[in-house]
Amino acid sequence: MGLVFGDLGGNKDKDKGGSGLISPLGIDIGLLLGWTFGLGRTFGITFTPGIVIGRMGFIVVSIGIHFGQKLGLGFVVPVFPVW
Repeated sequence: MGLVFGDLGGNKDKDKGGSGLISPLGIDIGLLLGWTFGLGRTFGITFTPGIVIGRMGFIVVSIGIHFGQKLGLGFVVPVFPVW
């Protein structure tokens, strides 16, 4: 589970206030739900297939890094819009 910050949906819903759950200052914030697979114990690479929930839902893949298997940063790639 995590938060996604950025342009969800590529500005498709900006006239309605963004595509995220909330969109302060034009930055969409969505919720990422999925399973994370991490390599390494204290520091490593993560791979997360999941879904981003906002006004527009997307099936996504996130690739990133983790620190101590508790906190991580990743790059989210939208694969397919859900609604």
